[in-house]
Amino acid sequence: MSKLFNPLIWIVSIITVSLIVSCQEKDASYKIEEEVMVSILLDIHVGEAATQQGDVSQRDSLRILYYNQIFEIHEVSKKVYEEDMELLKRDAEKLAELYDKVIERLKERKAEL
Repeated sequence: MSKLFNPLIWIVSIITVSLIVSCQEKDASYKIEEEVMVSILLDIHVGEAATQQGDVSQRDSLRILYYNQIFEIHEVSKKVYEEDMELLKRDAEKLAELYDKVIERLKERKAEL
């Protein structure tokens, strides 16, 4: 019994430690700098507004084109953007802070026009 019992304890211990480590909240380390993310979000919202003005049958194609261009301009991959957005969805305070900056920049652009 003791030969079977020792490996069983090790297996249960390893599984328990693995579950505890995997369930811990990871440190929110964003890959995209804050000002770059603000610029990306600003461009995305301008692009979304532009697609709403276009032909309904072409909206999806235009949206894909805009997103690809935005990521290219800011030298950020779609994957990295999506990963950072997932982190931001769990950090409402940070997301609100970024959107406050986006709104402020939109107001600045409107005033320039």
